[in-house]
Amino acid sequence: MLPEIDIADGEVAVWWIGQAGFYLLTSDRKKILIDPYLSDSIGEATDGEYARLYPPPVAPDALDPDVVLLTHDHPDHLNEPTLEFVISDESVKFAGPSDCCAHLSELGVPQPRMVELGVSDEFSVGGTRIKAIPAFGIGSAIHLGYEITCAGGVRLYHTGDTDLDAKLLDDAPRNPDAVFVCINGKWQNMDVESAAELAVSINAAAAVPMHHDLFAKNSADADDFRRALQSRGREEIFLPLEIMVPYIFSRRQGELR
Repeated sequence: MLPEIDIADGEVAVWWIGQAGFYLLTSDRKKILIDPYLSDSIGEATDGEYARLYPPPVAPDALDPDVVLLTHDHPDHLNEPTLEFVISDESVKFAGPSDCCAHLSELGVPQPRMVELGVSDEFSVGGTRIKAIPAFGIGSAIHLGYEITCAGGVRLYHTGDTDLDAKLLDDAPRNPDAVFVCINGKWQNMDVESAAELAVSINAAAAVPMHHDLFAKNSADADDFRRALQSRGREEIFLPLEIMVPYIFSRRQGELR
């Protein structure tokens, strides 16, 4: 279990666990785990070519989620060794696109514990509402992002793995309190310029870079993302999180429309 943390009504605590992984604790004490990669299984499968640059920052069984939210069926997002600890816990639910659910079914997760999502589908975890947003990632996997409207009203947007597609600009949620945005610029993901363009276009109150820190061959410099935001007159929204250091998000003061 993570240390107890006080959260006021209208706040949400967020821990970045590396790559595209986040752990959320809402004000009604619901725990949402997104895309956890807490093993080195990819490094082991590639003879170290894609070894982690740092050890897993937390043991998987320390996180105790109510729901595991998956953006797509790639092993750094749906990671079998990481998920072993929750598959046997009948209280934990999983949500994601249909191919993720099919993969989970093969791992022994029964259908009643899964929520299959397509674009614009929604479901609730306590007082938190989660909506699937289109994402445009590489390969045949079905990609989604998520708009997460937490109990108390904080709105977070996790882009998943995606390129900056015109439809993404049309469908991405406007005025989120934070966007968690991929910046690695490889394998059809946004680079720092595209990520900054998305963050500014949707008027995010904070732009959190992700998916850039874990593999030497799939990395990017978060400071380049800051400079890309600076060039668009929005450097102040740059918010790099530290691994496993909780950050408390609250609702923004006013919205531009």
